[in-house]
Amino acid sequence: MGQKTSISIDKKMLRNIGIAVAVLLVAWCAYAIFLNTNVPDDVPEYYSTEPESWIRHDIDYEQVNESVIDIEKATQGRSSADEIHQRYAVHEGIVGFYYYGAYKGETFQTAYVPEGIYNQSLELPHDEAEELLEDHIRMRISNVMHPGDGVIEGIIVARLEGVELSFHVFVDEDWKKQVKDTNIIIGENLQYEDSLSTQMFRYDQHKDGVYFQEVKGEMSWFRTNPRRAGVVVGNLTAHLVADENIQGKTVMVLR
Repeated sequence: MGQKTSISIDKKMLRNIGIAVAVLLVAWCAYAIFLNTNVPDDVPEYYSTEPESWIRHDIDYEQVNESVIDIEKATQGRSSADEIHQRYAVHEGIVGFYYYGAYKGETFQTAYVPEGIYNQSLELPHDEAEELLEDHIRMRISNVMHPGDGVIEGIIVARLEGVELSFHVFVDEDWKKQVKDTNIIIGENLQYEDSLSTQMFRYDQHKDGVYFQEVKGEMSWFRTNPRRAGVVVGNLTAHLVADENIQGKTVMVLR
């Protein structure tokens, strides 16, 4: 789970993401054709443009309160997400946005667990290993959050309306307490500082222990250069993003 901070790790992860995108496009080809004929022109009243309405309170199987970001509702029924990426139906087919992150400089795909705990889990039966890992998660990228449980949680949701692309950042109460001084950094090339813009996360909009904020993007970034464009959220600067320096930083990325 936990990994040492290095630029090579980030590049290897990006190569793996590129391979996964290619496989995904093939696997979803037939599904994309179906979705192309079903992209709604008239949006039902159920689909709201207000981010607050996308957050719903729920209770999980262990009777624990949770806040769920309804991605289907946020994207007018055109998108869904799993643990590693968000799939978006557009007229040209499927656009895939991938997630990864870092906890205090150590990279992860969906959830961060200390390396020692992860290694210990390898020696246990499956059920015991899963329980051990779940008990020691420090950070998770997910649309299901448990504010106040000590685990940093957040997600970035891409939303396309007409030709306008926006990204909605959601972080929980634990993120606010532990990360602080969070910036949203966005651009067509995360390796080129002059192409990046920075917006401070204000924590002024919230519901059920989840804070949210919108930032505008350009769909052309992801069509022409999908492996370089992206959104980075965390306690770092555009200079550090372009320099691929996440040492000691806590971030989540969509690209």
